[in-house]
Amino acid sequence: MYAIIEIAGRQYRVSPDDQIQVDRLHLEPGARLSVDRVMLVGDGDRVEVGAPFVPYRVDMEVVSHDRHPKVISYHFKRRGGMRRTIGHRQRYTVVKVKSIRKGDE
Repeated sequence: MYAIIEIAGRQYRVSPDDQIQVDRLHLEPGARLSVDRVMLVGDGDRVEVGAPFVPYRVDMEVVSHDRHPKVISYHFKRRGGMRRTIGHRQRYTVVKVKSIRKGDE
């Protein structure tokens, strides 16, 4: 069984026991999270597509917080001595999918 869910404006394909990286969530590690913005659920040959959502719920648990590798951005203009280097590390949260179930259960 798998589902397409929306978290913080982004869509993810998840299955039970998957670990995914999502944009930083302000929850402590070990906290439970339940997502009801499920757009599609597939189970073998049966697929349910929502308009825009289906009545399912995905239960997850926050595993950890971390940061991606550093990305270096360099700005340069050929006259005037303008040079600028910027480094950025995006924060993310690792969540583990516990279950996919009907929303009214």
